[in-house]
Amino acid sequence: IGLNIDFFGLFESFEPNIYFGGDNASFWGPLAWTIIFGLGFATLLTLFLVPAMYYIGVNTKNWFSEKINFNK
Repeated sequence: IGLNIDFFGLFESFEPNIYFGGDNASFWGPLAWTIIFGLGFATLLTLFLVPAMYYIGVNTKNWFSEKINFNK
């Protein structure tokens, strides 16, 4: 939406000078999309890839332990 807040003015004199549009809108838009997609990607990794890697590791360990036990 192009919302700009003057954080320096907010902390110095408690006047945030909030307005729409301006130079900073070209910076905050791509940054917001980057954060949104980064959080989505991290969520997918955490919910799907990490448990799958644990599952593969446990199955591999069990397979090797069965192979070793059959040879004895």
